[in-house]
Amino acid sequence: MLTTAQFENNRKEKLGIAYFIFNDHLSVFTALDDACMGSSINNAEEIIKAICNKERVDPFCMRFFDLQTRTSYGGGLRKLEPGDFEFDEVLIVPSSQRIQGFHADCWKLTKCPSQVIKKFAAFIDGTPRQYIPRAFEAKFFESSI
Repeated sequence: MLTTAQFENNRKEKLGIAYFIFNDHLSVFTALDDACMGSSINNAEEIIKAICNKERVDPFCMRFFDLQTRTSYGGGLRKLEPGDFEFDEVLIVPSSQRIQGFHADCWKLTKCPSQVIKKFAAFIDGTPRQYIPRAFEAKFFESSI
């Protein structure tokens, strides 16, 4: 079962995410609201903070993955077709400049494991197809999910 949490975007609006933690340290999340309200990519730090607060874990003890679907990006700049999704690992680094003590350093396009697709099927409204906007070498984040 997916867990939900709320985060506050830069306009101070409360928005929702759904997430699941695989193998006790691999957190996959997706936004529940359209990108016009606050995309998960643009609010990664606040989302990670919300997950860690709810789970009572240190963010540096986990890895985070952002599943971007039509649900969360339907009105955004990218027009995803039914079933299209993007899957990125959000890499965080320590930061004394941020209240939460870290910031999202980069997003690494990652091949999405079938277990994630199955778990988040309700958010991928069609035959699943990973959207790949640029050439890259895809890697599984864990083969044991």
